[in-house]
Formats: sequence, structure tokens, C-alpha cells
Amino acid sequence: AAAAHVGGEALLPQLTSLSLASSRLRALPDGLEALVGLRSLSLDHNELSALPAAVCQLPRLAHLSLFHNKLKAIDPAILALGPTLTRLGLQHNKLAVLPPALLALGSLTDLSLTHNRLGLLPPIGGLASLTTLGPQPADRPASRASPSPRLWPVSRPLAQPAGRPASRPRAAPPPHLALR
Repeated sequence: AAAAHVGGEALLPQLTSLSLASSRLRALPDGLEALVGLRSLSLDHNELSALPAAVCQLPRLAHLSLFHNKLKAIDPAILALGPTLTRLGLQHNKLAVLPPALLALGSLTDLSLTHNRLGLLPPIGGLASLTTLGPQPADRPASRASPSPRLWPVSRPLAQPAGRPASRPRAAPPPHLALR
């Protein structure tokens, strides 16, 4: 972390936005956690297989974009971002389940999860501030009027709901309740 500190003082404390997109990163550069003023971080189109621990140490991070990586899991340390994180982009990864820590980020307003390996969306009651789940279709204007989360159509149905007898044929889910 020597590159980000001089005599114990953080460099670039005024930096609020950083894009390391399309950099072929498998890990983050040392010293990222010293960027204490960072509010927006784009790590899209890299080769990250895990959420870097340094990201969870950014005290003001509000927007985190991890589209098109190789994430298979989300570290529970993401809870440290709970008070500030409002937007989280996880599209086009290899996530098969959502960890409870992710579902406890009460400040999230926008969460993108499409194009992962998710089969069933768990209860999202802990995401009380969530207004958008999934990408906003280009032909539909964003509307913040509704307090309930919006779910966008996806190509494969949800898994068999708990409590439903397996012998009954499963109807296709309503278009607003499926994941891609």
C-alpha cells in the first residue's frame, strides 16, 4: 500500500470515481483501500473470480460495478458497505446463489443480477430500499414512483416454489418474476 500512502497520509482522498474496466485484472492493485473518498468503482470486463477484499474497505463507496467477470460467490465482507452502497452491478458472472450478506444491504436501491446461474431469487425483504432489480430496459423509462422492487422479464423460469406439490404441472412464472 506504499503507493497510496506517503508518511501515513492517504493520496488522492478527493478521488470519487475510478474505472478499472477492461483491464484484464485478476486481482486489484495494492493500495485501493486508501482511496477513502471513492464513491464509484467500475471493475467491469475483468477476470475477477472473487470480490476483492479491498473493495469492502472503501467507506464511501456507493456504486460498485462488477459486470462481466468470473465471480462465483460474494464475500460476506460486503456487509461493511451496507451504510453507503446503493448500486451493485453483478450481471454476467457465475453466481449460483445469493449470500445472506448481500440480502442484508439495506441501502441498495439498484441491483443487477441477470446472466448469472441463479435459479431462484431468495426473499429480498432485507432490501427495503430496493427499487430496481435487474437492468432497466432501454425502451422503458426509469420511474421511482413505486416503492416496490421492479423485476424485469428473463429467459428461464424460476425453480419449483417451496410448498408446491411436485405432481402439479408448473406454470410459467409471471414475466416480472424470473431471472436470466
